[in-house]
Amino acid sequence: CIPDADIANVCLDVTAANPVSKLSVDSVFEIENIDLVAEANEDTVHYQMVCDDGFDFHGDVVKPVNGHCNGSTDGNNEYVLSAGDGCYELCDADNTDMEGVSLVHEGGSRSGEKIDTEVICPDGFDIAHDSPALWEFTCNGLKEGTANGGQYSCGDTCPECIPECPVGTFEFPEIADGRMVVADAAASGQTVVATVQCDDGFGLAEGAEVSYDVLCNTNENTTEANSGFWTVVNDLPVCMPTCPTDTHAAIAFVDTVIFSGDAGVEGSTKEGIVSCDSGYALGQDAGYSYTFTCTDGQYVADMRDGPVCLKECNLPAQETDDLLFFYDGESLAVNGAVSPGRHVVDVECANDTLKLVGPTTMSCRDGEVTFDGLEAPYCADTIICEAPNVINGETHTLANVEVGGVYTVMCNPSHWFDTKTVKEMNPGSANAEAYSATVVECTGEPIRDFECFFGCLAPDFAGATFPDMQEEGAAPYEMGAVVNFQCLDGEEIEEGGAEATCEVGGIGAPVCGSCTFTLSLLLLAFTLLSLL
Repeated sequence: CIPDADIANVCLDVTAANPVSKLSVDSVFEIENIDLVAEANEDTVHYQMVCDDGFDFHGDVVKPVNGHCNGSTDGNNEYVLSAGDGCYELCDADNTDMEGVSLVHEGGSRSGEKIDTEVICPDGFDIAHDSPALWEFTCNGLKEGTANGGQYSCGDTCPECIPECPVGTFEFPEIADGRMVVADAAASGQTVVATVQCDDGFGLAEGAEVSYDVLCNTNENTTEANSGFWTVVNDLPVCMPTCPTDTHAAIAFVDTVIFSGDAGVEGSTKEGIVSCDSGYALGQDAGYSYTFTCTDGQYVADMRDGPVCLKECNLPAQETDDLLFFYDGESLAVNGAVSPGRHVVDVECANDTLKLVGPTTMSCRDGEVTFDGLEAPYCADTIICEAPNVINGETHTLANVEVGGVYTVMCNPSHWFDTKTVKEMNPGSANAEAYSATVVECTGEPIRDFECFFGCLAPDFAGATFPDMQEEGAAPYEMGAVVNFQCLDGEEIEEGGAEATCEVGGIGAPVCGSCTFTLSLLLLAFTLLSLL
């Protein structure tokens, strides 16, 4: 405590900043008044000094800064500092020497300090995508200016804010009948993903990509905010006409095709129910549903498996009334309509005590119903045989034959009788013909069934083969079986391999040669002698 008479020698309220110099004693020391020290007096106590809010010592000054009060004018304390020359404006992140540009920084830098920071461009602008992420700025603050009034400056290495490419839906000259939808704004040089939006009546092909890369571009004409423009990178989307369910490519003699559901896109498939023109019908067992593919705006049937409407047939008048005719299990009268196909009409004798000799069916071909044989059938009081059932093969005729008549049984390609059947039906023969065909005579007894098996015959090889061929219930060698070969009498395999696999076309057999081991040694000795 000092007397009021000595008050002129004291600086009062030193924790309040001088409105001009912005200086005060750090309030952390809880000191309100200090001795006034003459300017020439160096033997004095110094106090830690601080600047007012929004100010700080220059960035070159090492803190803490000490000082003492050397005067008071109109109640404003005046100080002498141990370092630095006073308080400078701090810099605010929103105040830069680039119009509208702010920094991703908390601010509060001291004048003269340098920072590396990201920048925030004005709305609708951004720095180029390939630009550096951080930029150097220097804080420039005035001494004793305005709180936080300092400005960040980028000097000679300033970032350039250029127009962004905006979000939205955009037309592209290269994309007919469609556009691209961009959901994210981007900087120049940046690639983002956009989705395709086709016009009504158009769509992307089945399995096509729905998203494409687009690149943001700028040039000398793009100066306004969001004035960047997009280009499609690499492949371009193609909007193809969709296929309405009421359109299909013309098919001969097809009246209507009914599709369900919505329109399809290029390459998609849809099942259609087909009906033929009057007087035409689909083939026997063909069904009514077919697969159509959307192609260039209309549904197109498969060239091979599509619907074929053939001319219907009518049963012609017969020379005799000995025969009865049935179609789909129902009695068929003269002029009755018959769908096209093989063996569609069954033939029976009107007198059930007689036997039908000859073809038992009729087929509708090219608009005419004809018997499935060279001659018309007839009814007689006789003994007949029906064509045998052949699995994986056929007979030369399906007609009924009288006793003494024959059927030729033939296997399908790459199918063979088993060896047991060959020994029974073609005894004494083991060639390919014996394994693929036989003749069976009608004796009045039911003819046995036949089965042909997928596989290979035994290879044509003079040596030994392993394993042995199968006898019953399969071809001699089943498809995929591996056969091993061994030459006899000291011979060795000269051409081919020691094993082969049963494939379509047979088993390839090797060739044995007569060059034995002893003979090989003699040839080697002769060769060595000739070199001496």
